[in-house]
Amino acid sequence: MKYSEVFAKIKGILSDAGIEDFESDAWLIFSHVTGVTKAGYYAHMDDDLAKTDVDKMLDMTNRRQQRVPMQHILGEAYFFGRRFIVNGDVLVPRFDTEVLVERTLKSIRRDYLGTAGGDSKGLSILDMCTGSGCIAITLGLELAGRNICVDASDISEAALSIAEENAKLHEAKINFFKSDIFEQVDKKYDIIVSNPPYIKSEDIAKLDREVREYDPLNALDGGEDGLIFYRRIIKEAPSFLNRGGTVLFEIGCDQGADVLSLFIEAGFSQVEIHRDLAGLERVVSAKYIN
Repeated sequence: MKYSEVFAKIKGILSDAGIEDFESDAWLIFSHVTGVTKAGYYAHMDDDLAKTDVDKMLDMTNRRQQRVPMQHILGEAYFFGRRFIVNGDVLVPRFDTEVLVERTLKSIRRDYLGTAGGDSKGLSILDMCTGSGCIAITLGLELAGRNICVDASDISEAALSIAEENAKLHEAKINFFKSDIFEQVDKKYDIIVSNPPYIKSEDIAKLDREVREYDPLNALDGGEDGLIFYRRIIKEAPSFLNRGGTVLFEIGCDQGADVLSLFIEAGFSQVEIHRDLAGLERVVSAKYIN
């Protein structure tokens, strides 16, 4: 089959399946297998493709037709402009989480790197519920050259395996370890950052099919009210924070007031809710001074 015939076939299958972004998804599949640019495609539209490539593209198209996320089909997702390996063992990195990273970087640069001798004192960061490792790795890379130690934990060994692959991919020095929240944590940190599971258990079934069927349940389910992990982390965090340490969470857009209250009740101060570009509550940060 010719380039143009295969591309048209892929688009038709995805369009008929009701895939909203059928054309862009078709191009992702086509370019992933062939490696051609759009300019190359138009220059070779009438060239024949190898049958093995056609079969591979049609197999990927069939998976997308079944609503398997494109990131799982391609085995990769982009976060902060960088490529990360993903599969069904980790939550696919999302733009919402970039807001959490941006706020964390801003906090670090303001409160630590902007102070006299900030670099010489060293800075310790823990990314809890790390999943693909995208938060920890991005922080490590964005702060490269600084006197900073980044650790990352997760309860899932499968997730940690993917995170370690991503760290190798980006040559990022991250210390990954398995832990159920603070169970295996044995040191104190200046920054604890987390995108924990925060979907209410009863709402899991209402999620988009691509999320509820393909993202790992343990990365989504935040318990009856969606706050179980916020409660656990906030309650235990003071024992694992250096004086003046900061905790930053990604939150659901309707959870800001609840998480803010949990912080205040636990004795945290300077509690702030930060919004994303759409004006939705996306991050809560707080300091522990006691």
